[in-house]
Amino acid sequence: MENNNEFDDEIIEKFKLEGKIAATKLCMEKYGVKMSEAMPYTEMITKGVEVDKNARNKRLRKNIFGTIVVCAIVFMLVKCYNSCDGTRDVKGGLDTTALVITAEVEAHSVIEEGLKAPSTADFTREMVYVRSDTVTVTGCVDAQNSFGAMVRSRYYVVFDTDSAFYDSKNWRVIESRLLE
Repeated sequence: MENNNEFDDEIIEKFKLEGKIAATKLCMEKYGVKMSEAMPYTEMITKGVEVDKNARNKRLRKNIFGTIVVCAIVFMLVKCYNSCDGTRDVKGGLDTTALVITAEVEAHSVIEEGLKAPSTADFTREMVYVRSDTVTVTGCVDAQNSFGAMVRSRYYVVFDTDSAFYDSKNWRVIESRLLE
C-alpha cells in the first residue's frame, strides 16, 4: 500500500472518533485492500494516536437517544393498534372482528358465483372497510379460467349495513365486481 497523506489523515480522524474497526474499514475502502492488509497498516499509522473518548460518548448518547425515540414511537403505535383491536360493538350487535370475518365469508360466496372454477379460488390481499351505511370487501382472487390457467383478478363487494348482521342469509349486496 502506498502512503497517501489525505487518506491517512482521514483514517486517523476516523480512528480518533470511532475506533480501530471503523478506521480499518475506511482503510479497506480508500485503498481497496483486504482486511488482512488494512489492519496492520491502520495499526501502523494510528500508533500513539489517542481515541477521543468524548466523541465516542457523544455518539453513543446520540444512538441511545435515537433508540429510545424509536422505541417510544413503536410503543405508541402498538398501544394505538391495541386500542382499536376490533372488539367494539357495531351495528347489529356484532363486534368488528366478527363483522369483518362474516363480511369476508359473504364476499367469497358472492365472488365464487362469478368464477369458472370456484373450487380453485384462493383469496388474498383482503381489506374490509366498515362505514356507517356500507361494508366493503376488496381483494384479489386467484382461480382457474376456462382454459385451466390460474388467473389473478381484483374484486370488490359492497354490502348494505341495514341488512341483519345476525344472520348471514340476510346480507344484501349493493354492488359486486370481479375485475380481470
